[in-house]
Amino acid sequence: TSGGETFRIQKVEKELREIIGTYVSRHFPSQMLGVTQVRVNKDLRAAKAYVSALGRETASDDQIAELQHHALQIQNEITKQLRMRYCPKIKFLKDEGVSASHKVDKILEKIKKNQE
Repeated sequence: TSGGETFRIQKVEKELREIIGTYVSRHFPSQMLGVTQVRVNKDLRAAKAYVSALGRETASDDQIAELQHHALQIQNEITKQLRMRYCPKIKFLKDEGVSASHKVDKILEKIKKNQE
């Protein structure tokens, strides 16, 4: 990939994260969900949106299913706000990174306690 192509993909990912995040916070205010990152493929036709739940390790399967149920409305919002040839098809996934970092923190705490 050329530098310009990589820059464009990063720009699209950033804009998609903002649009999806705004939609999620507006339509699911009580669930306290956050869109941590969006990854698009090279042709910009598919996107994976990673979601975490604030205050919990990961978003629940029900929350992910509910977001996926709203994917068409979110894609319509993207079409309104971004000028792109194709609107990427969105797939919502749990952001497991938050959960992994909690596990690492717990392991480090145990090691520290055992050394004292």
